[in-house]
Amino acid sequence: MDRMITRQGQNKLDQRRLLGSHLTPVSVFQDYVLPDLKPLMHDHMFMDLFCGEGNLILPMLDLVPRSERTNYFRMHIFMCDADPEMVDKAISNASDYGIDHEVLETHITVRDSISSYPPMIDAGKTVHITNPPYLYVGHIMKHPEASFQASYFARDNEGYQDLYQLAMMNDLRHGIQKMFYVIPTNFLFADSASRKIRMDFLTRYNISKCRLFESRVFPHTGVNVGVFQFDLDQKGQHRKVEFDAVLENENHRVKRFILDSSNGFRPKMDLPKEQALTRGERLCAKFYLTIDEVRSSSGKSEVILVDSKNFSKGTYAKSTFFVDDRLDRRLRSNPLFVRTVDTGSENGRAGLHDIRKEFDADGIVVSGNTYRTNPIQLFVKPDLTREESVKLMHLFNNKLEKMRLESGSSFMTTYRYSSNPRYIRKYLGLKQVSAIISSFRREDLS
Repeated sequence: MDRMITRQGQNKLDQRRLLGSHLTPVSVFQDYVLPDLKPLMHDHMFMDLFCGEGNLILPMLDLVPRSERTNYFRMHIFMCDADPEMVDKAISNASDYGIDHEVLETHITVRDSISSYPPMIDAGKTVHITNPPYLYVGHIMKHPEASFQASYFARDNEGYQDLYQLAMMNDLRHGIQKMFYVIPTNFLFADSASRKIRMDFLTRYNISKCRLFESRVFPHTGVNVGVFQFDLDQKGQHRKVEFDAVLENENHRVKRFILDSSNGFRPKMDLPKEQALTRGERLCAKFYLTIDEVRSSSGKSEVILVDSKNFSKGTYAKSTFFVDDRLDRRLRSNPLFVRTVDTGSENGRAGLHDIRKEFDADGIVVSGNTYRTNPIQLFVKPDLTREESVKLMHLFNNKLEKMRLESGSSFMTTYRYSSNPRYIRKYLGLKQVSAIISSFRREDLS
């Protein structure tokens, strides 16, 4: 089954989530794409295979005299979308620019371009400007209403993790030489969720320009996105990509990225280099307490555990378990959890926090698959006293805040917008937590 479904009888917000579609504001095209298109307007074709209402193509026509627009559209523009209602809106919007209806019927069509790429595309002369759907394959597999899209991830697409990645690979397979994509910034920063697409795509394409938005772009999702200009490397495959990215926040800071295939084309995290220890035990971190471990450690010691997978009405559920002495001692000597994402206020920063003070519980258990944005139980070796754990919490959080202040939190992944425009929510990866903890030794906690 393909993505050609209608909105009839369904809530529009649910429909957006079902398709992973988010309409691009015209201002994004005008400010960040159009300036680079002007020199190409008369010797290239322009297409959007996920056109929505047409906001990433149609504003080009403002640069064309009204009397010439129909012929220009016929010669230079092709648009399609899997949603018939969006196609109708795009046709209506194009009509407002004065395009003849006969041309619109053949150049703005209903097509599921993920499964059926348009034929007769001149790859060397076509620029793809698009905001493809974003929908994680895990969401698709877990939700029956979206499961019709699971077949996209079979055969050549096996291993990719999101619909937008399939769109990019379609362009690669058809040899498109220049693209402007509005896609989640996790394309750059995520590890397992984006490693395969980066390894397959960035060996062939350079990132010519990049803007990373650290504030809200779409009204119905908190996903942070970037505008990427990709250009096919005419020299063939390569192992390194270098580019400057503008971080779109209050300061419009420019950051240089050097991506190497040896690191999965993922930006290095810029954690501080620590000198080798000359004495003392380096601390080592492990994460998660699973329900299977709890059940296999039954005994007589009573503990209260937070279920990180059971969240309702603003709180996590808690349950009482009876565990053996070994697990009881392990929990008592590990009273901290990792908050991996900023909550959106200065009092809810990512870092290490006290389970007892935060949840009035003894530990945090995962009753299902691990999820990195939930609170995560921290285990430290060697075993620490509670006093040492509290000292570690303060040392860790102070060091993290110093690193954030010095770097503008650039070593962390932007997570979501905040209602406070001066506060950009960030995600702290578990590898980063491990690296910071391992920079301490037991003697530091005395």
